[in-house]
Amino acid sequence: MGLHVLIYKILSSIVFKTLPILGRWNPKLKKGINGRKETLSKIISFRNDFPNEDLIWFHCASLGEFEQAVPLINKYKNTSPDIKIAVSFYSPSGYEPNQDNTLLDLVFYLPFDNSKEFKKITTTLKPSKVIVVKYEFWYFFLKSIVSNKIPLYLISAYFLPHQVFFKKWGGFHRTMLSFFDHIFVQDESSLKLLESIQINQVSISGDTRIDRAVLTKKEMKPIPYIENWLPENSQVIVAGSTWKEDIDLLSKAYCQLPGFYWIIAPHNIDEVSLNTTLKGFPQDKVVLWSERALKQDNEKRILVIDTMGMLKQIYQYANIVWIGGGFNRSGIHNLIEAAVFENSIYIGPNYERFKEAKDLIALNGVKSVSGVDEFTALIKDVEGQVLSQQVIQNYVEKQAGATQLIWDFIENRQLKN
Repeated sequence: MGLHVLIYKILSSIVFKTLPILGRWNPKLKKGINGRKETLSKIISFRNDFPNEDLIWFHCASLGEFEQAVPLINKYKNTSPDIKIAVSFYSPSGYEPNQDNTLLDLVFYLPFDNSKEFKKITTTLKPSKVIVVKYEFWYFFLKSIVSNKIPLYLISAYFLPHQVFFKKWGGFHRTMLSFFDHIFVQDESSLKLLESIQINQVSISGDTRIDRAVLTKKEMKPIPYIENWLPENSQVIVAGSTWKEDIDLLSKAYCQLPGFYWIIAPHNIDEVSLNTTLKGFPQDKVVLWSERALKQDNEKRILVIDTMGMLKQIYQYANIVWIGGGFNRSGIHNLIEAAVFENSIYIGPNYERFKEAKDLIALNGVKSVSGVDEFTALIKDVEGQVLSQQVIQNYVEKQAGATQLIWDFIENRQLKN
């Protein structure tokens, strides 16, 4: 065992052993810890029921990465209906909504990175290939795949110069990149970064998230309450995944844009976050989604969504979209879900880690704003909105197709082997 691996093993062991203590004060962390206790038994039970079936293992950090995996999962299911699909998650936000997903045959938490545990899991699960989505570089997880000579792929990856892989001291992390049989990146800059560190098993495929959003649009169904609530030809602003800083701007914009209807979906729907949202707007104009049946008043011009999972459906009603998170360290939420509906999109200034935002701002499609006056002036520029919508539509059409490229490469490669 190399020195770097030994240091990683010791440090990660210390960290993972302290997590149950921290979980006492963090409900989300506690869910993940408790869920991991069932991982091995779930895998053993699955293989007892299906001992010989071909299986592909997808790993997704969270729900966003799972959305990127869905188009490729669909492709495999449509092409080979008998194939089994296992998906592991690191975060409860991905695991919990997908426990009963009929598209998947097995859903489990990825264990904390431990050599012995992953040897057992990988040899029990016996996948024919493993596909990691976007990121998640855990040494013993990846090493167990390579040691068992299972083809390993990374899809929809996006790299930036400041990441550890490209530092002088990043050799340990570069080793993990070398484990992959092939890496599919979103753009040319990612490819060049990998080539600069002699990682050459790379192709530009684009982002499967765009294929997922296009598919979601095709499958979209109307939302009866919203259909009845909105007057004909109404102008609608949808603010998705908002934080306090977004609400500070949007509440001021509301006063300057009296003709619009608003639908606001906070990033978090806990009591504090909802109260922050509600305080920003006139209470007599607001209705919560959970109270919609009690308040059928058409004078309500602001609908606040206090449930999870609706946002990508709500974008179908938007003329204007504000994507939240652009004033936070975390950065903006997924804007591709909105882009497929050909509306005008506005974001805050923190978007540098998000390729599609950088692309669309450079093309003068999406607009990044810092203040309310700038935001309202852009909304009132109807001609500018039409032009930006055309740019966004062209971008989505050009970027679609990553799923087919990845599937063709992987399956052709498999056939050659």
